[in-house]
Amino acid sequence: MTKTLAISSELGGHARNGHRGAGLTGAHRVGAITLGLSAGVLVFYPYLVEGYLSNMLLAVLLSCMILEISNRRFNSPTILSVSMLVPLIVFPVVTLFPADSPQQQSWILRWTVVFPVAMVCGFLVQTSRERIKYLYSFALVAAITVILAAYERITTSGIFDRLISNQSFEYFIEGGIARAVVGSSHPLVLGVLFAALIPWGVSRNLLPRVCWASWMAIGAYCTGSEGPTYISIALMFVVIAPPLRELIARRIAIAYLAFFIVLATLVYYSAFVWDIYVQGADSVSFSRGYREGMYSLFIDVVLAHPLGYQGAGIPTGEWLLVTQYKGVRDLAVSIDSELVYLAFEWGIVGCAFFIFTVLVGLKCYRYNQSVALTLLALSGCGFFVATHAFLELGIFWMLAIGCAGSIAMPYAGKCHDLKLEKKE
Repeated sequence: MTKTLAISSELGGHARNGHRGAGLTGAHRVGAITLGLSAGVLVFYPYLVEGYLSNMLLAVLLSCMILEISNRRFNSPTILSVSMLVPLIVFPVVTLFPADSPQQQSWILRWTVVFPVAMVCGFLVQTSRERIKYLYSFALVAAITVILAAYERITTSGIFDRLISNQSFEYFIEGGIARAVVGSSHPLVLGVLFAALIPWGVSRNLLPRVCWASWMAIGAYCTGSEGPTYISIALMFVVIAPPLRELIARRIAIAYLAFFIVLATLVYYSAFVWDIYVQGADSVSFSRGYREGMYSLFIDVVLAHPLGYQGAGIPTGEWLLVTQYKGVRDLAVSIDSELVYLAFEWGIVGCAFFIFTVLVGLKCYRYNQSVALTLLALSGCGFFVATHAFLELGIFWMLAIGCAGSIAMPYAGKCHDLKLEKKE
């Protein structure tokens, strides 16, 4: 009788643990979906929370970190308590950094808190049991946004009545054709987001893969941004054709070589070919020439300030371009390259960080092509857009770095996407 009661008690304990485990799993799943949707809305529609974007993004990131930590095998009340206290510990520490202006304080907060937390979240999401829930929820927001972008492109009317980079929506209409922006910070930012999401269909069967890649490419096209559109087309070929992806994986050393050739060519043209005089009397010629003129100062910036200006900001009136279309332009006002922007902020360290992100993407390509191509797309777009100048785009980039880092690092759980990709 005693033995029977003992067995019954043990079975009852297992049943209670099973119910508790099921409850935690359900909460984890709901949390992942909620946070994925929240992140998607904040990244694609920063206009809706203008003035609160930084705080809300950080809240989502910290919530994600707490959710994932509390659902790991090393779950304990101590770890959960410490993770919940992170904001209370971090913010006082950040305020100890000297800052001469609110802009500098914001810069310190980004690089000491927001971006590191985003990378940690990327790592946790990629190794999470509910990874797919995060991704599908985020992707749902992106898919809906394509419809709205197409509406703006076709009707040449903005969905939100607002200023975009201090310009009305009419500013982005040329020859009766509109550049869709929806709730984003700029058409170029929206185009980069759509392009970077194309690889998310890599692990699916052919028809869903083609549909997803085409849908995101349509979104990039609707923004009227040349760079993201060309990258979208290239990514479509890579995503849709498994033999091409397998060839790249087998010949990954060639990709490394190609990247360093591109860098060497860029340095050569910056030093010996391009100059600060931008020719062209129309917007297209100005846009292309502006980037060439900007890169012509790239080497000078690194040599003059090896550690960059950091949080002090780029001084006005020092780094100028002379353009035929818009007269004298100051790089302190606008920089259209992540590499150059990092050089201004961090000097050699910033350039090394940019190169590091590409190398991480290439390293994890053999293990997870979807994550690798997303990171490589975001870093590649960094040649013509200052990625982290836009907070939502910068955080998405950092999340991708964290995801790729979790795969590239040994024993970090190279994730079961390997199995998915072998089904091609």
